[in-house]
Amino acid sequence: MADYPNEFRGPWIDDLGLLHFQIGVKRPSLARVMQMFRNAGRLTRDGTRPLVVDARAMRLAPPARVWTFAPYRLASIASAIAFLFSEMTPTEVRKFQQGVASLGIPNRVFHEEGEAIAWLESFGE
Repeated sequence: MADYPNEFRGPWIDDLGLLHFQIGVKRPSLARVMQMFRNAGRLTRDGTRPLVVDARAMRLAPPARVWTFAPYRLASIASAIAFLFSEMTPTEVRKFQQGVASLGIPNRVFHEEGEAIAWLESFGE
């Protein structure tokens, strides 16, 4: 198995201007996810950026309430989203992507970070 990050980490912006979320092995609580979005909003200063959501280490799907509320929050900070998943079921991924896509946010699922970043670079800041 690849050496995926396993800690939940607050959002950050890399040298390319991409916003990153990293979700670890344990499910994030709704409070933790809400804090992540607040911090991301501060980083983006009420604008949007391409976003990398690295959930490769996550072994369990987040609670339904997180999936339900997250697409609306993502719309306020993300211009495009590259999801990095490894062990999510296709149904879970599809449902979440549909929620994000219904808000007009381009998104794709990747298994490799380099491919995700290359795709996001086409969206710029």
